[in-house]
Amino acid sequence: MEHSPIDEALKQAIRDAVSQGIEDALTKYGIDVKEPNAMQADMVYLRKSRIGSEEVIKWAKRSAITAIIASTLAAIWQGIKSIL
Repeated sequence: MEHSPIDEALKQAIRDAVSQGIEDALTKYGIDVKEPNAMQADMVYLRKSRIGSEEVIKWAKRSAITAIIASTLAAIWQGIKSIL
């Protein structure tokens, strides 16, 4: 099935409109679409920051649980010592 020049022109017009719309939307959010390498570097940095934050939260939770267990065991031990 062959496409007519009008179909191709319409497809190109749609592609151009969509590209311009996406570029406008990204620009409104402060993203410079003219420098994709900088944007990729920003995304890598954000991902590393997110992963680092998640690791800190994991370690904080582990530390809190360890402190609770240790203080509970210390309280039990003190109770046993006072009974004996």
